[in-house]
Amino acid sequence: MLQVREYLTLGDAKTLKSPPLPTGTLGLHLVRLRIIDPIVPFTTPVIRYFVAEGRVGKELPPDPVGVTSPVPFALFAPDTLFAWESHKGARVYQLEIYRTDRNPATELPDLGGGDRTPKPSDVAAALRQAPVTGMLVPGNQTTTTLSANARQRLTPGRAYLWRVLAISEDGTVIGQSPMREMRTP
Repeated sequence: MLQVREYLTLGDAKTLKSPPLPTGTLGLHLVRLRIIDPIVPFTTPVIRYFVAEGRVGKELPPDPVGVTSPVPFALFAPDTLFAWESHKGARVYQLEIYRTDRNPATELPDLGGGDRTPKPSDVAAALRQAPVTGMLVPGNQTTTTLSANARQRLTPGRAYLWRVLAISEDGTVIGQSPMREMRTP
């Protein structure tokens, strides 16, 4: 770590620019400002930062994309409208639909009183496989219905999870909706 020396007189305001902070060692790091002379009657500032494992530029999850339609656990129809909020910087949106291992015919119907989000174990299982179908939608559009070709890949009587990804000009996923469940008749 480098040492920085700046001399101040009483009443001066000074902005100190930090040298590049080390990031090669995992864990909590402290940067202390030490005032040598005169002795000050206050606690000197400490900057805390944390280094964790991750790929450069890939540490943070994508921003959330809000979805408005269909409602959770909706019964899919050919005219079902998928709708979401616009995401700044999106060149395209990708609607992805994943098959689940659950069979809604063997379960009690959802009467609207329970949790409206899919179980994390169902989401994890779905994401281990490729989407069964989906749509690519231009970035200036925030609604779509499934094409006939996309619909034919859905099996009747099944539960599916779906989400929307916002993708930037360079192909980076910059936004992602939470998974929602829908069912086919």
